[in-house]
Amino acid sequence: MSTPMPWTRVEPDRGLCRHGGVRWLRAAALLPGLLALAACASLSRPARDAYTQAQDQVQQLQAEPLANEAAGMPLQRARTDLANAGEAAAHHNADAVMYWSYLASREAETGQAMVDELQARNQIASATAERERLLSDYQRRRAELAQQRAAAAERRAQQAEAQLQQVQQQHDQQQQQAQLAQAQTQVDEARQQAQQAEQAAEQAQQQQAAQSAQVRQQAQQQVQQAQAQAEQARAREAQARHELSSLKAHQTSQGMVLTLNSSLLFATGRDKLEPGAMPTIHSVAAVLREHPRIKLRVEGFTDDRGSDVFNDALSQRRAQAVANALESDGVDPSRFSVIGRGASLPVASNATSAGRQQNRRVELLFSDTEGRFASNQPGQELR
Repeated sequence: MSTPMPWTRVEPDRGLCRHGGVRWLRAAALLPGLLALAACASLSRPARDAYTQAQDQVQQLQAEPLANEAAGMPLQRARTDLANAGEAAAHHNADAVMYWSYLASREAETGQAMVDELQARNQIASATAERERLLSDYQRRRAELAQQRAAAAERRAQQAEAQLQQVQQQHDQQQQQAQLAQAQTQVDEARQQAQQAEQAAEQAQQQQAAQSAQVRQQAQQQVQQAQAQAEQARAREAQARHELSSLKAHQTSQGMVLTLNSSLLFATGRDKLEPGAMPTIHSVAAVLREHPRIKLRVEGFTDDRGSDVFNDALSQRRAQAVANALESDGVDPSRFSVIGRGASLPVASNATSAGRQQNRRVELLFSDTEGRFASNQPGQELR
């Protein structure tokens, strides 16, 4: 697997940049999308797939209604990186196409995460407003009912007072006294009911205010929690990339790759790890233990000397030896897969001794901190 050259991104406020004699102009002003796709047709399938995937992700982000509001800078950088990939395709530079396509995909993913976060916050705000509206409507109806009951009680009290006056006028003193006592009791009961109804209405209003404040506080906590989780995920990813870079891992369109030369790991024709390989194995295991959600693909390769059957079996055993060493160093074997690719996918010519030495290798392909590989479509070879 070849190492992409450290091309420099052309930012919107830069004129142009130079690397190795090649001038990268601001591609958005030079190559339309159709010309880029036509240029990609002459490249290798991995480069075409990387460019197509990046183009789909950038277009998907552009189609988001909230893209400019939530992710204006990542979207702008993704467009610039995609345009640079198209310019690289016009120069038939597969490594640069994969490099710029990878940057465009990462910027598009970052922008999509920011759009998703804003959508989630808007949904939380909408749900909170609807809940407050329903709660307010319920409390309002409850208060109106309490007021209606208080008014009815007041009317009954007035009716009782009127009846008391009639009794006083129609009956003699003795009867009037008995009826007066009964009417007075009814008046007292009615007034007590009216007072209770007023108290219930006041309590309903207080409950409405307390519940509204609680809803607003819960919504704010949910937004803060979502922001904190997103920030933690970005920090973990940055830390993992830094640790892998310190092991000489390099970035590819499929993710971070660490190449281990078989001449440093195994004796000629053997599949037993040499003692000198263990410091690197220990360092890789330490990174995997520090980031327990990272997954790993261990792939073995040989030169073209010998039969395909022999080379396939040898590359499989060597890759398995590295995996076994990682497991012995405390890494859960369910986190990695082992593949022997034999003499396929050489990174140098097998016509020279130096080229064959480069082709005899074990590659470690790392996922992101959430266990996702950059390309994971069914039947697609991750190269």
